[in-house]
Amino acid sequence: MIRVLVVDDEPAYCESLRLLLSCEGFAVFTAANAQEALDVGADYPIDLLVVDWILRDQMDGVDVAAALQAANPRMQVIVISGWPSGELEARVEALPFAQCLHKPFAGEAILSAAHEATALDVEP
Repeated sequence: MIRVLVVDDEPAYCESLRLLLSCEGFAVFTAANAQEALDVGADYPIDLLVVDWILRDQMDGVDVAAALQAANPRMQVIVISGWPSGELEARVEALPFAQCLHKPFAGEAILSAAHEATALDVEP
């Protein structure tokens, strides 16, 4: 089963993504902040990280993705943000196996991105 970690500091958004991805057959873990995400990533090999860019934390979502990918180089990443910017796009492009979705997005968009990302056979 494909393991997905959803990280968002807005509980309702995190829960909505958890339910949506779970209904598609993904095993979904959630975290409300960077430290929780790092803890989950240390306990479970994550196949796909869905992370909000702006977290109320010392680390932003791109930093969380980079830290988790250091331990799990094949992990796919979807960074979500309600604040699109050139800085975000450049930082996401610098991550291996990463893409960006801008809020608000339709449920079909995150499902399509998740299926696309997890269908890839990636070399470490």
